[in-house]
Amino acid sequence: MLDHLRAKNKDFQSQEGHLIYARALEGQGKVEAATHEYESLIGYFAGFEAKVRYALFLRKQGQVEKARALLEGVVATYKRQPRHAQTLNRDWYDVARRNLAG
Repeated sequence: MLDHLRAKNKDFQSQEGHLIYARALEGQGKVEAATHEYESLIGYFAGFEAKVRYALFLRKQGQVEKARALLEGVVATYKRQPRHAQTLNRDWYDVARRNLAG
């Protein structure tokens, strides 16, 4: 369904839609395609959700160091943000922090 929507609406861009697409590919076990989508997504996605989800995906693939680097980047960036941005990103920061500890 998502492939069909993308084919019919080539100029439409949605970071949320792109994240759903990457997660759907991951859920289908399409590792290479999901990796490609996550890689392009984390470059422009506002907030930490895409990076944290990608890090968790990488960990499942055995790419522990790359996952750790992404999670550490999220934590470091969060600590430099102004208070209002921290409030918006707190949930995904917490997920990143917990996964670094575990």
